[in-house]
Amino acid sequence: MLARVDVPLPFSVALPEGENYTIQEYIQHGYAIRVLPPMVSDMPLSDDYPDQVSNEGVHAMQTNALRIIFQKEDFNRASGQFKEFDPSV
Repeated sequence: MLARVDVPLPFSVALPEGENYTIQEYIQHGYAIRVLPPMVSDMPLSDDYPDQVSNEGVHAMQTNALRIIFQKEDFNRASGQFKEFDPSV
């Protein structure tokens, strides 16, 4: 099973377009966890950011979120282990 979480960043990050970014992967408590590079979310982008940014002629995109993917054979949400953080189903 997969669970995807988009985490809003408290600031914008400018990343050059066309680059290959490393996906950070690790295993913790039986979960395979992947942290993807910053991305553009559905949230409004900061007004403080210029319309166009480039670095050495390469256009940069404004990103404002991280996507984290959790994968495990199955998820047991009935246990209540993280009840204070877990939204109702």
